[in-house]
Amino acid sequence: MNVSLAKVIQEISNDIVRAAREIMSSDVGVNTKVGINTLHGSNLYNQIKQSWKEGDNIVIDTIFNGYIEYIEWDRPPKYGKRPPVIEIAKWLRRKHIVSSNENIMSVAYAVSYAIWRDGWKGRKIFDALDKYVDSGFDNQYADLIFEGLFTETDNYFKD
Repeated sequence: MNVSLAKVIQEISNDIVRAAREIMSSDVGVNTKVGINTLHGSNLYNQIKQSWKEGDNIVIDTIFNGYIEYIEWDRPPKYGKRPPVIEIAKWLRRKHIVSSNENIMSVAYAVSYAIWRDGWKGRKIFDALDKYVDSGFDNQYADLIFEGLFTETDNYFKD
């Protein structure tokens, strides 16, 4: 792979991560139960990684924290088991939502029960990102890749 094409692929990879963060910061990131965006600046937002590799095709991987499956999923009311109280307590501590350790477990239990009882509406980050990437290939990525492929060829024949 030539250097120009590698730079283009890296640029596209970075653009996809930037777009994922913009999507999380938009209305898509709003938790409808509380009416605020709970994804902007979250671990999910901060821990996006990207990589790419060349084989028969160039593959760009965008890697999200495993928690995204719960954010994406529409959980129906009273589905399966309640979410784990211990994990919710950890989240409450990390977010400084409950000030004393005396009542954190009871608050975590109430949150777990409310999630189980009411379910939640998923936030479709992947749908929005998929549309962004598709339009990116239609509008800019294809041209960037073409340029990257032929930059070295053009430079070779200029001499």
